[in-house]
Amino acid sequence: MKSVAKKTTQSNARIEVRDRLLYVDKILKALHGTPDLGNVSDPMDELVFMILSQRTRIPTASKTFHELKIHFPDLRDVLKAPDSDLLPILSVGGRGNLRLRAMRGLLQAILDREGKLSLDHLRGQKGKQVLEYLTSLPGVGEKTARCVMLYSLGFDTFPADVNAIRILRRTGLLDPIVGPLQNVEHREAQSLIAGTIPPVIARTLHVNMVVHGQEVCREQNPKCDSCAIQKFCQLWRDRQTDEKNNDALTMVDICCGVGGISLGFRNEGYKVVLAVDSDPSTVKVYRLNHPWATDDQVICKDVRSLTKKQILARAGRSRVDVLVAGVPCQGYSRVGYRSKPELSKDIKYSPEKDPRNFLFMQVVRIARILSPNFILLENVPDMGTANVTYYGGDAGVIKLLDRKFGKLGYTTSTVFLDAADFGVPQTRRRLFFVASKGKLPDDLADHLKKLGAEMGFARQATVSEALATLPQLPPSSGDFVAPLSPREAAVGPSMRVQPHDLVFNHVTRPHNVDDMRIIRALQPGEKYSALVKRLPEVVDGRTHKTYSTENFHDKYFRLSGDVPSRTIVSHLHKDGNGYIHPTQDRSISVREAARLQGFPDDFIFTESRKTQFVGIGNAVPVQLAQVFARFFSKVLVEEVS
Repeated sequence: MKSVAKKTTQSNARIEVRDRLLYVDKILKALHGTPDLGNVSDPMDELVFMILSQRTRIPTASKTFHELKIHFPDLRDVLKAPDSDLLPILSVGGRGNLRLRAMRGLLQAILDREGKLSLDHLRGQKGKQVLEYLTSLPGVGEKTARCVMLYSLGFDTFPADVNAIRILRRTGLLDPIVGPLQNVEHREAQSLIAGTIPPVIARTLHVNMVVHGQEVCREQNPKCDSCAIQKFCQLWRDRQTDEKNNDALTMVDICCGVGGISLGFRNEGYKVVLAVDSDPSTVKVYRLNHPWATDDQVICKDVRSLTKKQILARAGRSRVDVLVAGVPCQGYSRVGYRSKPELSKDIKYSPEKDPRNFLFMQVVRIARILSPNFILLENVPDMGTANVTYYGGDAGVIKLLDRKFGKLGYTTSTVFLDAADFGVPQTRRRLFFVASKGKLPDDLADHLKKLGAEMGFARQATVSEALATLPQLPPSSGDFVAPLSPREAAVGPSMRVQPHDLVFNHVTRPHNVDDMRIIRALQPGEKYSALVKRLPEVVDGRTHKTYSTENFHDKYFRLSGDVPSRTIVSHLHKDGNGYIHPTQDRSISVREAARLQGFPDDFIFTESRKTQFVGIGNAVPVQLAQVFARFFSKVLVEEVS
């Protein structure tokens, strides 16, 4: 059984490494564009070019190679020509004598073996045979051999040059499979790396790592702060950790999702000491975008199974200032089963007995263990009127929380806030339950709004402002990452915080022909029911399901550009017809949804489209979380002073 478990672990590690390499390849490809490095299609010429490019900048090597071919189109003449004819060509950039000796030794060896200066006999041979032949030649290492195989012989193999090795050492991308590369000798590293790179990205990843290593991830003075793959780089991530920042306020995030609350608190200087969520894909997104939290502080686990020992091992090393939780809302929301009693009856569903609806009691349990100064719990407004079955009788959720935290010595308050009042380009009314060891303002909602105004979050942002500068896209288009045009990169909203001109997750979904008729006809701010009343013929002749305007009055809806968006919900992962772009005939992209939730553009959503939209729809808008973080810190500072 141990061997099976070990194989499973190794298999999972390979999948994880492959996925991360694919993401890095896409980013570097969008950033650098896979330029021509001067490599050539003839294997003999490519081998000569590679000899010339050793320890030499690519433009210099390319120029030298072309000069050599102009003066010596037949490489046999290189063996006969006097040094005085060759050195002026080969000495550009230095190392002329070394190049001359290396080239003549190589050419003579091939001529002696084959009777001619050609490597065409390698075409059609197996990769192992070709590699063995090439590396048996004088002065030809594995990287040079794999370059010939890649560029001239059609093999999908990865030549690990000094730039690629440096990047892979710093990023640690291959560590789960081959172990740390820092102390591995250069030639051994080449073999280890070549066997782990997916063939489908071998060429593009090699080319763009060469460029990235020369321009960004340099040997001296690397540009880590402007690196587009920094979130995938262990070296950069290690520098972000808060472990030594003992003066920072601390927080624990339960049901953390992708981390909207955590990011808002981080923006105010808080340190995450524990984040928990039960969904593996969601946790991957959280970990990627919260490098200051170490892997052992971010747990993929059902919070109900989290033991006191596990909690204290991570969060109990120091005080905990704030405990936050965004527990699932399905059982409370009026768009869930509470609004469809006929569905509840069909499947014998009872919201009062749904185990997810008791997760708020886990917040009470963890508060008992950690004794934080503040507790913040977010949910839909209907949580304020929801009941659960507790010890045999119905109890109001908020009354139950008031009672439980009151017994623990906390003052409690429940407020209803609209994210649009805090600079978020979205109308999103939510309930916030707050518990404090000290007093809370009687007018907490007004107090938070005033604080938000002081932070510059008072003005309502519009959809058009939020989506400005993103490239226009038709349905079913876009990429995980794409370069911005010079015009798009020149200006942008405050959400564009990355120093490189890339946009992530701007991908649109397809729409069928019937839906496109409706989408094109919708006016800004118009619902499906109003459209059908205005243009009843828009649903004539549909081959797909025709939705009732009575039960699905807003099934299709075009956002208005001059006001905040309607509430972004996780249902977006199923279809986006209720979120049609104000001016483009399609539903909004993942990046557009993220902007409407206040996520900055450097927040990268990996995993499936479902994970991306659900993570965004379930999040607390970053600016609103930041206001709460500022409020708590001000109270704590005042108490200390």
